[in-house]
Amino acid sequence: MAIKSRKSGKIFCEEFETADNLLSQIKGLMFSKKKNILFVFSNEGEHPIHSYFVGFPFHAIYLDDGMKVVDAHYVKPNTSLVKSRKPARYLLELCEENAPRVGDVLCLDGKY
Repeated sequence: MAIKSRKSGKIFCEEFETADNLLSQIKGLMFSKKKNILFVFSNEGEHPIHSYFVGFPFHAIYLDDGMKVVDAHYVKPNTSLVKSRKPARYLLELCEENAPRVGDVLCLDGKY
């Protein structure tokens, strides 16, 4: 399932894993190879992360309930704290070069 722009159809990633439980959310990208992960949280909030034990940079894309990008960060390895400046319901950890920008609205293969 791909993640793409709802307006333009631009694909930001072809494949991703879903982290929708506490264990998968705690692990995130730690000790893994490059991959894309969509975190699904039970409520909107800041949802802080770190990049200890992640050997590569990635984009942290925070999305609201409507899948609109509300904040975005480029995260380098061993960063101690990254969090959304606005409430977010989803977090996309994206290892691709091209990342969505604040204000973009995303969809999952045309759904949402």
